[in-house]
Amino acid sequence: MFGTSVDDKIEDGRAIVLYVSGFTTPSGFGEIPPREWASQRRQLIVQDSDATVCRQYWTLPHSAPFLAMEYTYNRT
Repeated sequence: MFGTSVDDKIEDGRAIVLYVSGFTTPSGFGEIPPREWASQRRQLIVQDSDATVCRQYWTLPHSAPFLAMEYTYNRT
């Protein structure tokens, strides 16, 4: 997957943090309005050599950041 970031940093020596400046929210996410403008902080946490957790924190206009989704990449 390809992605771009307006900034990046390393946290705790094992997490990569990326910042997506803006995107429109997809439909089907509960109470989140579709096509709402949002920003995102994406945190990639290396758990071990076989697993990486990705957490996406979204910020909608006039709201605090919240954990929108979390998923794990596993080597098989």
